[in-house]
Amino acid sequence: MRQRTPAQRARHNADEKARRLCWTPEQRKHRKATAAERYQARKKPYVPKGDVYRKDDVPRLERETAIYLAGLFDGEGCFMISTTVFRGKPTYNASVRLAMSDRPIMEWLAETLDRPLRIHGLGRNASHNAREIYRVVVQNVTGIISLVEQLLPFLRVKKAAAQTLLAYCHSRKEQYRAADKGYTASEIGLYLSLKTLNRVGRETPSGDEGKVSH
Repeated sequence: MRQRTPAQRARHNADEKARRLCWTPEQRKHRKATAAERYQARKKPYVPKGDVYRKDDVPRLERETAIYLAGLFDGEGCFMISTTVFRGKPTYNASVRLAMSDRPIMEWLAETLDRPLRIHGLGRNASHNAREIYRVVVQNVTGIISLVEQLLPFLRVKKAAAQTLLAYCHSRKEQYRAADKGYTASEIGLYLSLKTLNRVGRETPSGDEGKVSH
């Protein structure tokens, strides 16, 4: 495409200005409305950063489905808060995870919770009878609250962990509305409590040792 010379651009701008001076009020009004429509069509929807802002609830579960999922999460799931350090400051990330090697069940779970199915392939040193691991993760605060509140009445083994995570997520949702969006002492305490509850090999109330989460 040939570029216009400065003289050509100046002549074009003068012609365009003269043409606009001849517009009627109706034409000006229509032109302005059309430009606004084009702007709105090009404008991307506002999606704030961070999981806290997403209104991404887990679908409403039937009672039988919630009972079955509670059993799955009691056995193979994990209610956790992980931590990372960015620029010298810790960041706490809440999530609910479940991982299994049974693909049909995990595909059903991903569809039920409306979440992607993550596949972890086998490494080079895997044994000949090793199987791929499938994982479903709910990470955003709104989704975690929606899921945990539906599972909580039916959880047994990991009910305390689920309650702790739920309290943390409610606190984070409220904290976002505050001027200081940093982590409160209560939230850090919930993180430490959940870390203790998820410790592998801890003693159960009956005195037996068992693996609480994966």
